[in-house]
Amino acid sequence: MNIGSNVGRAVAPGFVAYATAKSALCSLTELLAQDFAPKVRVNAVLPGPTRSGTIAAVLEGDADGAIEAMMASRNPLERIAEPEDIAAAVLFRVSPAASFVSGEILGVTGAQQHAAPMPRAEP
Repeated sequence: MNIGSNVGRAVAPGFVAYATAKSALCSLTELLAQDFAPKVRVNAVLPGPTRSGTIAAVLEGDADGAIEAMMASRNPLERIAEPEDIAAAVLFRVSPAASFVSGEILGVTGAQQHAAPMPRAEP
């Protein structure tokens, strides 16, 4: 199971290096699924903004909730993902229920990939 980022499949101006690396992970997933079949299944989960790592650290300093509100407003489900949202997707992908799923990329984004492009990152 590969864990990437929705930025690997989204238009994200200012994220050239990061987006390129995450996009390469998607290609690697698809290629490894072909090379290792039928003994090994290879899939990827691409989280959108999630309350973990850097985002969690930023939100800890967001005393009035303005940053979280702005991030949530950019998502059609009007929230950011919790780590449990991503874990549930991974759990399904590695479970017997997904025994015929291989070479697939699953975005866990709250439909954000269909929303407006991300703002430009400062260089």
